Amino acid sequence: MNLRFITLLLLTIALSISGYSQGLTLKGAVTKEGTPLPDAEVKIFQRDAGLSFRYANAGGSFRAQLELEKEYLISVKEPGYETATMAIITELPKGVKAGSFEQSVTINLEKLKKSPKGKTYREVSAGGVMYNKSSNGFVKVDRDISRLKEEMAAAAEAKKRRDEE
Repeated sequence: MNLRFITLLLLTIALSISGYSQGLTLKGAVTKEGTPLPDAEVKIFQRDAGLSFRYANAGGSFRAQLELEKEYLISVKEPGYETATMAIITELPKGVKAGSFEQSVTINLEKLKKSPKGKTYREVSAGGVMYNKSSNGFVKVDRDISRLKEEMAAAAEAKKRRDEE
């Protein structure tokens, strides 16, 4: 009976450890006009799951473990600076095996700016992170990808309508 218990315990531990190894480890740096921003508050919002927080260390670095097949928004703000928001899409294309991935990002905060009409810009996109099949991993992109799924669905619908004509 002791042997059976120990075997079951070891199997449970092994399965739980292997479950933690899958996902995207985001290695981030927060900068303010290019200079590391120590102790910055990094808000991580997971769609349908809520908000969590990380804090950058004294060198402006932070680390976050993100689950695969989820969507995240990461936001950093500092008084007097634009809030920078980054979209992270951890979905894998069909046929890509789940595993452990890493991606480095830098979120840079800039001083508040005014538009030509005098309106203050308060939030800017810091780009995004998504899987790239040709590189076999996650990549940082400079454009806002927070609405990527909607854009892809609209493009597919437009193509379908063109094909039907």
